[in-house]
Amino acid sequence: MSSTDPKPKRRQTTEAERAAIWALRRAGFSYGEISKREGHARSTVRSVCQRAEQHPDAPLKLKPRSGRPPKIHEPALGTNASLQNHGAKGARKKRYRPTPRKKKPSIPVETST
Repeated sequence: MSSTDPKPKRRQTTEAERAAIWALRRAGFSYGEISKREGHARSTVRSVCQRAEQHPDAPLKLKPRSGRPPKIHEPALGTNASLQNHGAKGARKKRYRPTPRKKKPSIPVETST
């Protein structure tokens, strides 16, 4: 890969890939051997195996991702007029402009002589 090529997209390992990695590890293969055989990085192989060792009840399951929540379906939005105009011409979001601060009234200071 040359310096002008973009980085390859990372993807999550599938459950079948994790199962193959874990089966090879239980069969006695090293992380490096599994890495070459399965075509994954050694760190990925190690992570899959460590996760499987730490969670023997569900060795191949992944934790749920936080990610962006799904979009709300249109009918569930209700009849709010501002939502119905979404996408209409002129319905752009207004820029934030702070209101000018009001000047505090000056209080005369009495001086004692």
